[in-house]
Amino acid sequence: MAFWLTVAQKVLGRKATKEVNRFFAAIKEPQKVQQELLFKMLKRNQYSEFGRDHHFSDIKTLEDFRKNVPISEYDYFAPYIEKIKKGEQNILFSDQQVLMFALTSGTSSARKFIPVTDESVEDYRRGWSLWGLGVFYHYPHLFPKPKITMVSDHEEFYTEGGIPCGSISGLTTQMQNFFFRMTYILPPESGKIKQSDAKYYLAWRLGVTRDVGMWISPNPSTHVKLARFGTEHAETLIKDLKEGTLTTEFDFPEIVRKAVRRKLKPNTKRAAELEQILNETGALRPRDVWPNLGMIGCWLGGSLQSYLQHFPDYFSEKTAIRDIGLVASENRMTIPKEDNTPGGVLDITTAYYEFIPVDEIESADPTVLEAHELEEGGEYYIIMTAPNGLYRYHICDVVKCLEFFEKTPVLAFLNKGSHISNLTGEKLSEYQVASSVHDALKELKFKLSGFAL
Repeated sequence: MAFWLTVAQKVLGRKATKEVNRFFAAIKEPQKVQQELLFKMLKRNQYSEFGRDHHFSDIKTLEDFRKNVPISEYDYFAPYIEKIKKGEQNILFSDQQVLMFALTSGTSSARKFIPVTDESVEDYRRGWSLWGLGVFYHYPHLFPKPKITMVSDHEEFYTEGGIPCGSISGLTTQMQNFFFRMTYILPPESGKIKQSDAKYYLAWRLGVTRDVGMWISPNPSTHVKLARFGTEHAETLIKDLKEGTLTTEFDFPEIVRKAVRRKLKPNTKRAAELEQILNETGALRPRDVWPNLGMIGCWLGGSLQSYLQHFPDYFSEKTAIRDIGLVASENRMTIPKEDNTPGGVLDITTAYYEFIPVDEIESADPTVLEAHELEEGGEYYIIMTAPNGLYRYHICDVVKCLEFFEKTPVLAFLNKGSHISNLTGEKLSEYQVASSVHDALKELKFKLSGFAL
C-alpha cells in the first residue's frame, strides 16, 4: 500500500500543481475572474427557462444582471426545482446533467433540494482538493495516513423523475480516486448507516487497528461525540477486537457488514493495548489510542466554541485544528489556508459572489458589493450565483471580512441571518451571544456543552 500511495503522490502532484497555480492566479485579479465567470454562466444558460424568464440574452453589463435578476431565497427557485425533480430539462441551466439533489440540513427552515450538476460536483471536489493540498503542504506526513471522515447517503430517496436525493458527501465518496480511498477508514457503504451511534462505533472498530492521522467532519460536536464514544463502548470494542467480530448492538445494514467483513480479524495484541490504556487512564481517548493523530478538520467559526472548548480533554495539544471552510449543500465558499482560524480565502473560481452590508439587509435599495470591494472588519450577507442554477441566491449566511490574501477577501462565518434577536431593535446576533458566553466561561474557567437564551 505504501508503494501505491507514493506513486499516487507523485502522479497526482502534477494535477495538484496545476490546480493550485490556477487558483493563485485567479485570486490576484478577483474582479476580472468573477465577472468572466458570471457572464460565462449567463451565456451558457440563456436558453434555459430561467434564462428566458429573466432575459439573460439581454444582459450585457453587471447593472443589467442586477436589474434583471432579483436577490432571492430558495422559495423563488422552488417552482423551477419542482420541474427538475419531475425530470424536465433546460429549466435552471442548459446542457448539464442533474446527478442528484443535495438536501440541506434544515438549520433555517424545511429541507431544500439543491441541484447537483456534473459541473457543480467537480467544483465541490476541486475545492476539497485545494483544502487538502493546503493541509498536506504544511503536514506532508499526513497524506498517506489513515483518515476518519463521516459521509451520508446520497440516495435517501428518489424524486418522481428518478433523481436521487441525499448528501453530496455520499456521491463524492463514490467518485473518490482509488488511491485516496485506500487511506479512508470508513468504506463508501458507510453512508447507508442511518444510526449515528452505529457510524461512530464502526469508525472506532475499524480505526483502532490503524495509525489514524486525520479526523474530518464539519461540526465539532461530531468530533466530541466520537471522542467520547471509545470510553462509552470500551468493553464491546475490546471484545470485538479479540474475536474479530462486529457487534450486533448497532444496526449495520448488510451492505456495510459485507464491505468490512474482510477487515474484521482477531487482533489480541491491539485489544491488550487498549485494555492497558483503559486500566491506566480510565478511558479510551483519541490522544492515547492514536498518538499520531495530526489534524482535525472542522468548522471553527460561528457559535461553536461550546464544543471546541472540550477538544483539549480528548486530543493532544500536538494535534492541529484547521477549519474546513464555509461549505454548504449549495456550494463551497471558502478555502482556509492555515490552522486555528475560521477564516478562508473566498473561492472565486466556482461561483460569482455579491455581498450586502449587514445593516443594510432590510433596505429597499441596499449597497451590493463585489468581492474585491469588501472592507476589512466589515460584516456582510453573502449572495451567490453558481453552476447549480441558483442565481443571486441569498443563502442567509453572515460573514466577516478578516483580511485580503493577494486581492481576494478572507472570510469567516459568523451566523445564519435568521439567528438574530430583534425584540426592541437590539439586533443581537447568535455570534455575539455565543462569543460573550464563551468569554465569560473562559474567565470563570468553566465549561458548558450548550446553553439557551
